[in-house]
Amino acid sequence: MLRTAGGPQKQADGSGLGLLPDHTLAFAFMLPSTSNVRSTATPIVTQPGTPPTPPSSPVSLPDDFDGIANVTSAAKSIGRSAIAHRQTDELDAIEAVRKRETLVFAIRFEGNEVPVRLDLTYDAWYGMRRSGERQYFRNDGADVWIKRAPPTPASDPVLSIAQRQRRLMRMGYRSAARAAPVPPENVRTPLPRVAHAVWLGGKLSTEIFANLAWWGRRFEKASPAYAVQIYVLKTQAQAPSLHRQLACLPNVTVKLLTEQPFFRTYAASPSFAMFRELTAAKYWSAPHDAIRYRLLHALGGILFDPLDKLRFGAQTLPDALAFGDVTVGVFLLPTLQRQHSPLHVGIMASLPGNPVMEVINDTMWQKWRRMTCDDANPRYREWLSAPTKAPDVWLTRALSELCGPHLVSNVLCDWVPGIRTMVELMKAHEDGVEMGADAQPEYAPLMDYYFAFDNLMASVDSADDRRDINADLKMGALARAE
Repeated sequence: MLRTAGGPQKQADGSGLGLLPDHTLAFAFMLPSTSNVRSTATPIVTQPGTPPTPPSSPVSLPDDFDGIANVTSAAKSIGRSAIAHRQTDELDAIEAVRKRETLVFAIRFEGNEVPVRLDLTYDAWYGMRRSGERQYFRNDGADVWIKRAPPTPASDPVLSIAQRQRRLMRMGYRSAARAAPVPPENVRTPLPRVAHAVWLGGKLSTEIFANLAWWGRRFEKASPAYAVQIYVLKTQAQAPSLHRQLACLPNVTVKLLTEQPFFRTYAASPSFAMFRELTAAKYWSAPHDAIRYRLLHALGGILFDPLDKLRFGAQTLPDALAFGDVTVGVFLLPTLQRQHSPLHVGIMASLPGNPVMEVINDTMWQKWRRMTCDDANPRYREWLSAPTKAPDVWLTRALSELCGPHLVSNVLCDWVPGIRTMVELMKAHEDGVEMGADAQPEYAPLMDYYFAFDNLMASVDSADDRRDINADLKMGALARAE
């Protein structure tokens, strides 16, 4: 899936295949970073200055706290009069369906509800002042919360990792409460040494050409054993300018999709109806993803998106996986407030024949059938046939659920226990529950194995990088002008 700022893109040339825009976010054990994706490499420790998601309309509260607005669901008590609100805000299906997924924790303080987060290191609740400072609270047993000084190891007992995990278990985050074991080395199989990309449109933009050149050059320098291949739909007769561009790419082999056995099998199946309809409507993201996942299932190796950059450095590419496992990159910030972050699936790795990839493909087809059946909302068929008429909020989430990050996240959570652990740990953090930096070693093997591309995707702004990027952009401009 290509990610471009500004929501769903529907360009005829295939240059905007994205569903979700880039955002600034850090993974659930750390501070928000300045990168465009959520990192998983270092632990998430929320420090003063990182308040929870602000309400849409702050209410007047004591001591400059923000309140909770637009909470429409019933609340339940957590511990001593702490409240957990599950926000639900469903719009009419004619416009969109938007379900709020995250929890909002709150306490009753001086006659008002103040949103709070849980510091599991000390099992202590705190709220964020508008100034960015933390204000901790204590409850001595009565239904009254009192301000208190920030806890320290000298003033408060520090919960062990096992105690924090039991607390997560009691709060309902069962998968996050136990770090699933990673497969041992003796059951892993080396990945095929090939990196794939898919392009369904015509002439490449200068930026995408430059990025593909970056991939080819970086693999040639850092991992020469890897073959870099791009699969295109249009033949040289159909798109001569595209093929002239592709011929200029360094270390990249061009392959026609129509000549590949996996594509011919797909084209002969009933599920190809989705590809035909969405391609005709110039919805490029869903057909693009449908091909990408089938390619990875058939051939294995690394699947990358032409808009993602992979920075080769001290970190190495994933070497081997257990059958049935998938390695991904990072998390994306969802486009809608109060929704949990899905996995970024622009770059993935798998062994060929992985049954989990087959489940992703089958689930996509079943979702498409439900969206287009006689019992579905008639507007869905209209919007899927004419993307310019579809509300962006519906289009973004519907396509993500059909073929993008939400689809893949849900399937991987169901089928891969290690990814389920990390996704639920992220959900706990987004709900306001912090494990603490010292819990990172407990989950580090999972992060290294299932999020192997995390550090590789981190931006490295070196002089060599800038020189290569400028050279690629110039070469892309020349190739596009031919």
